[in-house]
Amino acid sequence: MNPVGAVEPCGTLDLLTDNGRTNARLIVSFKNGQSADTARRVKDMHEALQEHGIPTGGHRPFGWNEDKRTLHPTEAPLLRKAVEDLLGGRSLDAICAEWNRKGVQTARGKQWRSTNLRTMLRNPRIAGYRMQTLARDGQPGGGRYATLKIGPDGKPVIGQWERLIDPREWEAVKAILGEAPRRGDGKNARVYLSTGTLRCGKCDCAMRAQKATPSENKPAGFFWYTCPSKGSGGCGGVKINGPETDEAIREIVLAKWELEAATRETTQAPEEWDGAAQLQRVHEDMAALKAARRAAQPISAERYYADLAEYDAEERELIRQRNTFIRRAHAAASEPVSLRADWMSGKLALSEQRAYVQRALSAVTVAPAGRKAKVPVTERLTPIPAPPQEM
Repeated sequence: MNPVGAVEPCGTLDLLTDNGRTNARLIVSFKNGQSADTARRVKDMHEALQEHGIPTGGHRPFGWNEDKRTLHPTEAPLLRKAVEDLLGGRSLDAICAEWNRKGVQTARGKQWRSTNLRTMLRNPRIAGYRMQTLARDGQPGGGRYATLKIGPDGKPVIGQWERLIDPREWEAVKAILGEAPRRGDGKNARVYLSTGTLRCGKCDCAMRAQKATPSENKPAGFFWYTCPSKGSGGCGGVKINGPETDEAIREIVLAKWELEAATRETTQAPEEWDGAAQLQRVHEDMAALKAARRAAQPISAERYYADLAEYDAEERELIRQRNTFIRRAHAAASEPVSLRADWMSGKLALSEQRAYVQRALSAVTVAPAGRKAKVPVTERLTPIPAPPQEM
């Protein structure tokens, strides 16, 4: 038997004794200290890597090679084209649908979803900036988010890799993706073109697709758009031919798209944004204000924060105008999209068609048929255009 307080040859402690328990506490405390030191060294190492813009471990990002520094020969052009399409007015859902149809996969070999693409396009890496991941305080269950890494000099840290797009373009992309998710940008299981868009003209309830019953003697695949019953929140009093309604809405969307494309072609956009000098002055004024606050005889806190709020508001408005200019310039410079040809040839997936519908129309109200035997579908539809997409 071991003497009291001794450690056995195998390294275990006699926890039945006071000395054994005391030694165990000392060992645990020592190990905890070692663990904390290791964690601090690892944190300091990652902080240093971030401040120097050096890529760290993990999976390679889509668009770059395994070295995380050089651009991938096939993925980088796809990602750059996605930025151009987004700035030109295309939805994330439509871009993802096209990539999935062509067999383009994420860096981990999975299909694309709009949430994945949104995260990637918001990442500062694509503009050549270093990213850092921070904890999101005050959120249920915690959570983390990516943001721009700012260096000790107060400027964004430049990453040691090839950038994909210009920083100004990335700011415009952020302005688009920073808004609430747009209708049509998500993934859903709807299998009819106009669901989610049609509204009952009597009660304003969203209309549903309903397959025709065998007793109606309709062609295979025929369906109606109907207002739900009163028990389901509707009035049950409006019904309209589904295929003809989809055709009518398709023509409304195509006509609107073609008109906007023609307008873009005839509009001569300026080559440079005329607010650049004003934005630069605002930044200089903000820097001077902060310097005055840190001076030997600083300005008062009341004046500092009042002036800073004014500069912040002016800066936000100028950045919004700049991003709108960038987006319109991309739309004007992009080649006209043959939307009608792509749609009619079956090139567009249903999710892409729905994305175009929901970007063109806020809703379409369906009037009751009335007492007339056959009222044309087009006479019963009242389209409500979606508001212009500003940033």
